[in-house]
Amino acid sequence: MPTEAGARSAHLRDQVLERSADLILVSIIAHRQYAQLVSSVVWQDYMDLWGHFGKREARNRSGLPRLTAQAQARIIEKREIRAARAADIVTVTGWKDWEFLSQYSEANWLPTPLPDESFRTVDRVGTADQVAGFIGNFEYWPNRDAYRMLLDYWLPALRSKGWRIVVAGHHTEVLGTPPAGVTLMGSVDDVNDFYRQLNLSLAPIRLGGGMKVKVLESLARGIPVAGTSEALEGFSPEVKSLCIEWGESVDLRQLEDVHLIDPTSSALDPYRQSSFERTVEEILNGKFK
Repeated sequence: MPTEAGARSAHLRDQVLERSADLILVSIIAHRQYAQLVSSVVWQDYMDLWGHFGKREARNRSGLPRLTAQAQARIIEKREIRAARAADIVTVTGWKDWEFLSQYSEANWLPTPLPDESFRTVDRVGTADQVAGFIGNFEYWPNRDAYRMLLDYWLPALRSKGWRIVVAGHHTEVLGTPPAGVTLMGSVDDVNDFYRQLNLSLAPIRLGGGMKVKVLESLARGIPVAGTSEALEGFSPEVKSLCIEWGESVDLRQLEDVHLIDPTSSALDPYRQSSFERTVEEILNGKFK
């Protein structure tokens, strides 16, 4: 978790003082103290809001660990707000995070992009079975929690209607033996090999924060997504309208009209690399014109 115990590296401090930079980009709250040593323009970038991340962690705990996690989340949130107010430029990846920080600064929404050429439909392979998939790095505990959410709440309903589940990504071996109806693919060299098997992507995320790139990767390949509110909150309303939102209960009637997504949809335009570069150029021109 980020702290303000920063500027302790003498080497890095000397490097900042010795170089005459017009702009310093800070992505870790602890490092903003280095930027304060000089008179450069400070760009504070937020991939996640750790205060929001911490609040979710607190809800997942009980007793004293919950109280201490809540206290830590409040402190971090205050520091994130203070950093945004002090910065000359503020960019935020997730939509909900951007809405929050916009209350305290002139924040710019700058979502994580994918290469323009990534936005194209992949041809499905395999049988006519209904296949849903979840991909992630399972060394990361929010993804392990999401897998548990999938098994406990979504799998029974999906399996009752004949759906099969494919799970891919690094460290799937930590998930143990999968139940009936679930196949562990393990790591894939090309994520297209995973998406070609699917009719539907799943994002049963409860923990973590920011924008979920796995959701964007799926939509960019034309594969519809069913996700929790936590999985979808990082996206614009236009993108959220392309997705199915589920909680612990699953409304399978929503799958009756499920269809491929058009990767050329204007809703996805802000997530293309070319759009990202234009936005960065506009931000810099606005500050240095």
